[in-house]
Amino acid sequence: MLKAFLKGLGLGALLAGSYALLKPPHSGEPNRRILKDYSKRLSGAATDLTGSLAETQVAISDLANQGMQTLGSARDDIQLAIRDFQRTAVPQMNRIQEQVAQLQADVDNSALLNGETDSDETADKEDE
Repeated sequence: MLKAFLKGLGLGALLAGSYALLKPPHSGEPNRRILKDYSKRLSGAATDLTGSLAETQVAISDLANQGMQTLGSARDDIQLAIRDFQRTAVPQMNRIQEQVAQLQADVDNSALLNGETDSDETADKEDE
């Protein structure tokens, strides 16, 4: 079905082109001048299109390079922030853990000095 359509389309284009060449609206020199002007305009449009495509390619390439640079910069900034956090937060967390351990030891020592033990507290609660 598609083959038949394409054959018909090709035959129609061939017949229309032949008729246009045999029965042009202008004759001789004016017709050649019109065709020459048309081909120059068409060639200029093709050149403009080629230039635009080249400019678009350059712009896309530049945009991709800028994106990669931005991505690299963002990655470096994130890595720097992580290193800063580790350098400042980890020692603080270690100090807090040491202080918690010291407090726990002080509470345990205080309970021992006061003579309180878990078994004494349990017995006191049972008496109540």
